[in-house]
Amino acid sequence: MDLVNEKWSANVANFLYQVSRIYVSADLTDNVNAYVRFLNDRVWGDGSLDGLTVKDASGSVYVPVYPYTLEADPTTTPSGSISSGSFDSNVEIDLAYITLAEMFGYPISLTIGRQELTYGEGFLVGDGVSDIYTLIDGELVYAAGKIDKDKTDINTLAYIYGPKKAFDAIKFSGKYDNSTIDVIKAKLTEGYGRGTDENLYGVNWNLATDSYGVWDFAAFIKSQDDIKVKGKDQTLALSVRGEGDIPQITVGKLHVKAEVVKETGKVEGGKPNNDEATLEAWGGYFGAKYTFDNPYEPYISVNYTRLTGDKSNTKKIEAFDPMYTSESYGEIADAVLYGGSATNAKITQVGLGVSPNEKLNIGLDYYIYEADQAATSLYYVKGKADSRKLGSEWDLALTYDYTEDVQFGLTYAVFTPGRGITKALDSLDINDAQAKALIGSVKVTF
Repeated sequence: MDLVNEKWSANVANFLYQVSRIYVSADLTDNVNAYVRFLNDRVWGDGSLDGLTVKDASGSVYVPVYPYTLEADPTTTPSGSISSGSFDSNVEIDLAYITLAEMFGYPISLTIGRQELTYGEGFLVGDGVSDIYTLIDGELVYAAGKIDKDKTDINTLAYIYGPKKAFDAIKFSGKYDNSTIDVIKAKLTEGYGRGTDENLYGVNWNLATDSYGVWDFAAFIKSQDDIKVKGKDQTLALSVRGEGDIPQITVGKLHVKAEVVKETGKVEGGKPNNDEATLEAWGGYFGAKYTFDNPYEPYISVNYTRLTGDKSNTKKIEAFDPMYTSESYGEIADAVLYGGSATNAKITQVGLGVSPNEKLNIGLDYYIYEADQAATSLYYVKGKADSRKLGSEWDLALTYDYTEDVQFGLTYAVFTPGRGITKALDSLDINDAQAKALIGSVKVTF
């Protein structure tokens, strides 16, 4: 699907993307462990690409091709629409932390440093980076502060979901019988006294029962400095989550899961100038998966997710804040519609799958996307949609365990824009044809 004009649709992005990780773990003394993981992610032959050229009345400006993010409305000026970076061969420190276990002889541990944090399915906390790259190559031509669609020629477009998810955090964890309680504090952005700090505070109680499944009770506070909000720009999220098998089902297996989140707080975004406003939002999901009693383990599943959107006729903010979610809703649409952080959404997912043998797994998922509120704001174009129907997607995925260490994967995805997108993009002369992706992968662990 084109995001700027019809010329994009005639091009296909073909590339190879590699992620390499290596870690060192050392038990220093009794109950003290140090862990460091190094990471390199790169596109093969990255250095040979020319990148993106932006032309306006003042001349040409070179922008590296990876990653490129087109923020907000594509008719804005170059200075307001482009952010960029570049893949290179540097090796980064992906994780680096120490863990002190059994502190003072009690079942309490302390973990300090760059670490991964995931609670439940990662509905609120699971990804501290939101690592999505938009790959683009070509030329943007501006005239009178707007894109000249007749002269603009963008050659490729694709998305890469990066591997980085870690938080810079301190975590206390206590265990007793079937309960685990975590208390965390994470730093997302350091403002160095300039009023741009962003922090996460939270407590999560995980309870694993014998007969009633696994439960999580959590409270998270996302806190940001903001001159438009008295005190702090803060979102408080209270979450209850449960999952487990239904014991009354004796033929096959029925697994159910659900989570409900209530968000409140004082945040930026109120009318008329993004002033302080009261946040009142809801989010949650329900899912069920039935696995048949068969050697091939066929299954059917259904999931429904709702994330409230902002209503146009109230002074409150009703848009759900996904915080640091790691949830994904489709191989293509998750990036195209939501930028990896869904809100203002009603998402229905139906899936089925089978394992023809112990090495091969086949799964097919179908997604239907709707806006919770029609006055939607997609990250590549702003405005009211004529319909809440945003589109649908098919994802066909195959994985094959070649050995215990090597796994091959193949995914084919097709996203079809709905009326809510096609009508909104007609005035911009943007091609809204299907977007397709074919992704092959090889995963080696040792």
